[in-house]
Amino acid sequence: MFQIGQQVVCVKGYVPELMPKVFLEAHPRLPKDNEIFTIRDIQNFWDGKHLGLCFEEIISSAVVGNDWEQAFSSKHFKPIRKTDISIFEGMLKSVKADQKDLIDA
Repeated sequence: MFQIGQQVVCVKGYVPELMPKVFLEAHPRLPKDNEIFTIRDIQNFWDGKHLGLCFEEIISSAVVGNDWEQAFSSKHFKPIRKTDISIFEGMLKSVKADQKDLIDA
């Protein structure tokens, strides 16, 4: 569902008052509702229920004693689906061509 380079939107922002101190120390800022991020790295969380996401827009410091970056839970994000408008552009060209044919007739 998630992949590196993919854009996601934060659907459940982080509340600093509810976060452990070590988590806040590792992150320069926390994602807020409706912010868009680009996935830089994906980690498996120890519980196996969801993934950890690291973003291009937020570089978190490594956890002391470990060489891995503390990631944000994937349950706070959803993928952004980009809409391909080429089908609508084709429909518009067809309508314009029909209008031109009516004018020329």
